[in-house]
Amino acid sequence: MAWGRDVDITSSAFERSSGDSQDFGKKPVPTLNRLIGVFASLRAKLIIPYVILTLLIAMVGVYVITRLVTSSLSERFTNQLLEASRVAGDGIVRKERTHLEDLRLMAFTEGVPEALVARDSQALQDLLFPIVLNSGIQATTVVDLTGTEIITLARHPSSAEYIVSEGGDFSQFKIVSDILKNDQDGIGDKYAGLLVTSFGPYLFTSAPVRDANGELLGVLLAGTSLDTLLSDMKNQSLADVILLDNDGSLVSTTFVKPETGFGPVEINPGLINETKQSVTLDFDLYGRDYKSTYAPLVIRSNETGILGVALPSNFILTTMATSRTTFSLIFSAGTLATIVIGYLLAQSIAKPILRLRSVSQAVAAGDLNQNTGLRGTDEIGELAGAFDIMTLRLRDRTAEAARLYDET
Repeated sequence: MAWGRDVDITSSAFERSSGDSQDFGKKPVPTLNRLIGVFASLRAKLIIPYVILTLLIAMVGVYVITRLVTSSLSERFTNQLLEASRVAGDGIVRKERTHLEDLRLMAFTEGVPEALVARDSQALQDLLFPIVLNSGIQATTVVDLTGTEIITLARHPSSAEYIVSEGGDFSQFKIVSDILKNDQDGIGDKYAGLLVTSFGPYLFTSAPVRDANGELLGVLLAGTSLDTLLSDMKNQSLADVILLDNDGSLVSTTFVKPETGFGPVEINPGLINETKQSVTLDFDLYGRDYKSTYAPLVIRSNETGILGVALPSNFILTTMATSRTTFSLIFSAGTLATIVIGYLLAQSIAKPILRLRSVSQAVAAGDLNQNTGLRGTDEIGELAGAFDIMTLRLRDRTAEAARLYDET
């Protein structure tokens, strides 16, 4: 029996719980109705569409203006990068022309052809060193018809002293061998190229030395260290400069060597064909983002290598974020002000209407002593005035009817 009573009690409790749960399920309905009533009210109809439209316009405005600012920044940055590439390329062309002027001066210096034929290195040094010193030539070499170095005057990178060397084999270098073979390109019998020396990579220009009858006697070379040349180009272009060989491997750059190496600035061989015009790449160096433009380095109609310039691109992202934040704050403030003004306007419209509704409900309930108290020249004021007149007449007629009823 005890177990039976326990079951009955549980059953009764369950029935009460079920009833309570049914009541609980019905409770949200009035809340939902009130919520629907709120959204169906005049205030909501006036304010909500206004707020939604304002927010949409603000979001679209922020997006469009931010995109315009970003596009303008990106376009200016790209133009700056292309201009830096042109300035850097022009710097190499100007240096090559300077080399040609120096070579012409040395080749036509009296006594140089004779000293070359005689392989008199001391005489060549005495004749050429003043020109080298006055013109600031960093390296000059005289080569005989076999491609053997007669003399080289090269300025040491860490000092102003010139080092003299002799006996090197230059016949393997194309800018020398083409002249020794009496080859000529579409421009003439001068050539330019990149050579790696014991002092690092150099840009060399070569020219033939001939006698009065036009017979080839040997080759003269004038060179400039790429470290010096690229540093000057960086100062002119206001961008870091990268020089690669035709295989896309680094030859020289103005970047300080990072701990991880220069791998990010080198071009994948598969991209070299694209650099027939130019190619823009992004890379990370020193933990900073850079954007670079690579193009063929063409000297005297020959592709000598690949020239690249790079600028840090993180300022674009920073500017984009700053612009987005700034415009978002401006539009948020404007949106908030617009919503507040819209709310006040909606209140000014809804308040007299709601007052009119309250009075009309009271009149409908039999209270004819109500008065809207609204005065105005707009439509709502005219409606309130008409309603007050109607209420007054209704009150007078009701009072008259009551008086007549009492008399009878």
